[in-house]
Amino acid sequence: PAQLAFTGNRGTIVMDADQITTWDVEGEEVAVVDAAGTDIAKAASDSKTFGIEGHKVQIAEMVRVIEEDGHPEIDGPEARKTVELILAIYASARSGKAVNLPLT
Repeated sequence: PAQLAFTGNRGTIVMDADQITTWDVEGEEVAVVDAAGTDIAKAASDSKTFGIEGHKVQIAEMVRVIEEDGHPEIDGPEARKTVELILAIYASARSGKAVNLPLT
């Protein structure tokens, strides 16, 4: 089956087929709750909790771009805007002050 693994400085999350099989994230001893109020750490072993549709769309888009030697619907510069906004939100939360965009 297909496997997606996300590994960073603080841990690893692994998804086999349509089920999260590993949720090992440092510092997340408390419940991790998504927008729907689902405790993600507890729900990780329940394949009905997480849909795979988002992954299917992303993978299909990647295959389309490769096969057609085309361009993704959202390219790097456009995606950077979202990352910049998220970083600004974190910076504002840390400082308690407004943060102006663009950051750079």
